[in-house]
Amino acid sequence: MPAVVLGEVGLVRCLGQAGVSSVVVACRKDHLAFASRYCLESVVVPSFDPDCRETLDRLLEIGKRLGKSTLFCNGEPDFLFISKNRELLSRYFLFNIPSEKQADLLVDKGKFYRMATEYGLPIPQTWQPNGPDALKSILPEITYPCIVKPSQQCFWKGASFQEKFGQGIKAIQADTPEALYALYRELAAFHPDILIQEYIPGRDDTLYFFDAYLNERSELLGYFIGHRIRTYPIHCGISSLAETVHHAEIVRVGLRALEKIGYRGGVHIDIKIDDRDGSVRILEINPRFGLAIDLGARAGMNLPAVAYHSLLNRTIHPAQDYTAGIKWIDAKHDLKALSCYLKIGEWSIPSYLSSFQGAKMFRVWNARDPFPFLLSSSRFVKNQFRKILKKSK
Repeated sequence: MPAVVLGEVGLVRCLGQAGVSSVVVACRKDHLAFASRYCLESVVVPSFDPDCRETLDRLLEIGKRLGKSTLFCNGEPDFLFISKNRELLSRYFLFNIPSEKQADLLVDKGKFYRMATEYGLPIPQTWQPNGPDALKSILPEITYPCIVKPSQQCFWKGASFQEKFGQGIKAIQADTPEALYALYRELAAFHPDILIQEYIPGRDDTLYFFDAYLNERSELLGYFIGHRIRTYPIHCGISSLAETVHHAEIVRVGLRALEKIGYRGGVHIDIKIDDRDGSVRILEINPRFGLAIDLGARAGMNLPAVAYHSLLNRTIHPAQDYTAGIKWIDAKHDLKALSCYLKIGEWSIPSYLSSFQGAKMFRVWNARDPFPFLLSSSRFVKNQFRKILKKSK
């Protein structure tokens, strides 16, 4: 039985390595996962907006044709689409996600931080003013520097926002009350739901992520930990270089948080180690698998495969451990990150080159599945050619 995947090529490869082909559903005709050898069928839909009836109808059609296939995602819009349409989708698909109430609490970071405070989870102090006047009244109690972020990441995905601030921005730092107030007013013009958060001291290499899968009874079936070594955009973006590690305290804190909220399904927890005291701080709990989910599979902890067999009620014996020291590289974004790190002196060319030593894998390149890389390379060359033509006019 093939799986139906609303996600990235890494998720498709995880399932493919376990012998499971995928029907890939995406919004772009040139989506990289379409080129994967593990893609059985490509389906283009207009949007993953939860109210997009055309997308829902296409998925229901696939579900009726396949007959109770498993359904996976590893992006926030994809997850929200499944969550909001769970009643209809559950008639034709098998999937394991948190309840709709819990999903809303986790996706909306303002609600999440309020819930986390109630449960006593180790999160940064967070404020959510409802306008510039409300912000003025709390400016003296905010510690600086601080972090400004959207209550939902999709609010910063628009073309106008990314044109001004760049792609992949998850947060922006403000160093003074005046800078914070000006930044808030500027960001509110794009979307008013904004959070202000305590800055946890530490370079990008104090960031980690904890990916796990818990079945419908909230029983843990597997996990792995990734150490973010570099990110892009630097200090506020996604992983460009990450490495599998073992870290007992992260496991303890992550599992305790999931147990407290009664979590089920795939999960990706963003974590930072506080430079001041070495404590583990939870930044976000995302109700889905992360972008680098295939890093776990390469290390021996294939969580999507575990989820697939669990959903089909098959007896499974998940790996009890995984290999540390395997690196996951997003080459395109890591090169962009390098120029930024060099400017501020956090990395040098020798230290950058030495960081690639040891076992490694790439976000796009895979010797057993090369066509997504070829498609990505072709797309890059075409874009560069268009830029040259544009400049010559």
